[in-house]
Amino acid sequence: MVDFNKVLSGLTQSSVAAGLAGGLAGGALTGALTSKKGRKTAANLLKLGGVAAIGGLAWNAYRNYQQQNSDRSAADMQAAWQDLPEQGFDVQKVDARHAGGNSLLIIRAMVTAAMSDGHIDSAEHMRIFEHAEQLPLSNEDKATLFDELRNPQPVTAIVAGAHDPAIAVEIYAASLLAIDELTYEGQTYLRRLADLLKLPPQLVDAVHAEANANVNTEGAYRAA
Repeated sequence: MVDFNKVLSGLTQSSVAAGLAGGLAGGALTGALTSKKGRKTAANLLKLGGVAAIGGLAWNAYRNYQQQNSDRSAADMQAAWQDLPEQGFDVQKVDARHAGGNSLLIIRAMVTAAMSDGHIDSAEHMRIFEHAEQLPLSNEDKATLFDELRNPQPVTAIVAGAHDPAIAVEIYAASLLAIDELTYEGQTYLRRLADLLKLPPQLVDAVHAEANANVNTEGAYRAA
């Protein structure tokens, strides 16, 4: 069975993600791409927390969004974004009901985002594979990682897999961590993704704020 936490760790360690490149010493793309301030701690979070870290980030962002909008009437808020349960953001528990689909979707979202700005050319792509080949992954995990790197999904396919609001927030959070949002291409991609996912602007802002939050030494986001 594929260990999606190890696949995600392999993804970050292979430095495919532009937004993570600055925090991955020895990675194939370290120094080749700019990274947003604070992404080093995000990279450590992903390596230590795996897909659960994405769920935790998304949940904290959603909770902050709820608190900031607590004085708004139910009529003013979109019904889809009211009172989402915390367990819906537990990727591994949800995966037990969806045969690992959420974890795979999160990984695909990161790959698609990282590849979207055109900064990874064929030579850099080859270096990513060479580095990933050396990672301590099982053959099955490595095959899954390579399949996703070779076949990045179109953003429309990623969005089509968002079967509930919680995974939509997680897709956006994962994409934000994987992309360089300082570039025009990165900003354009994230705007399009938020629109396709129909995320409220205040929730998008909350995800960005949480992604830049401090991370403790255990690699888990501190509760707000």
